[in-house]
Formats: sequence, C-alpha cells, structure tokens
Amino acid sequence: MFPNLNDSSFKGAIARACKQAGAVHYQPHDLRHRRLSLWHGRASPLASSQPVLGIPARR
Repeated sequence: MFPNLNDSSFKGAIARACKQAGAVHYQPHDLRHRRLSLWHGRASPLASSQPVLGIPARR
C-alpha cells in the first residue's frame, strides 16, 4: 500500500508533522504507550485493549 514507507521515513514524517503542528514530538512507540495510559486512566478493561495492542488474551 505504501511502497516507500519504512521505519526511518515514518519517523521522519511524524517528526515533521509534530513540528508543523507545534506539538510535542513523539516516536511511534511512545504513542502506543500513551494510548494504553489513556485507556487505563478511563478504567477500560484490559481485555478490551489486548487485541489492539497485540497482547494474547488469557484463557
């Protein structure tokens, strides 16, 4: 779908977008943790976020 997209170009695109928006610069990995922190702060059940985060559900 995005033939020229790789880790370096993706990180660069995020850095440019954050700079243009005047926002704090986040790395892609930081955004994953931020998302989980927001869910946790809302007391969302971990089971509902596991599929999105790629965590296998317990049985």
